[in-house]
Amino acid sequence: SGAAVSVNTVGAGGSLSVSSGTFSSDVSDYCTANLHTPLTGSVYPVTALESNAATVSVTSGSETSYYTSLKAALSDAADGATVTLLGDITLTTQTTISSGKSIILELNGHTLSSNVTYTIYNSGTLTIQDSSADGSGKVENTNANGYAVYSNKSLTITGGTFTSTAKTYGT
Repeated sequence: SGAAVSVNTVGAGGSLSVSSGTFSSDVSDYCTANLHTPLTGSVYPVTALESNAATVSVTSGSETSYYTSLKAALSDAADGATVTLLGDITLTTQTTISSGKSIILELNGHTLSSNVTYTIYNSGTLTIQDSSADGSGKVENTNANGYAVYSNKSLTITGGTFTSTAKTYGT
């Protein structure tokens, strides 16, 4: 089971990663590669993540890691990595590509959706693609004032469909 850890705040510019322990709430957003915290009874123990349970993979060079959280995957992704959706994901907070980071987001025929202001907020270098056979990958935003993608840096889109309830365009 391991020791339980409680963190109230992480200072500006700081980061938090979890690699073991048992928690009273889901901390998957902070788990290191190939770990997650499934609800077991009334607690969330950190356990090994099987690739078939992952919703996101990160490939950098010849190494691939698996995650249940897009936030954790993007946080761990090395500059130039490919982040691939392995299932549909509904976000409760925006996905941010940090300044100075270069990421390829492979939709892989899946949908990334949210009801927050920005589904994806890009401050780095972002390429969004969908290499699925049917080209069915989507980025959606259902917020009345939201955007599917907002970018204040470099953005390249080579595939996918982008929809926003509030706007007639998704980027």
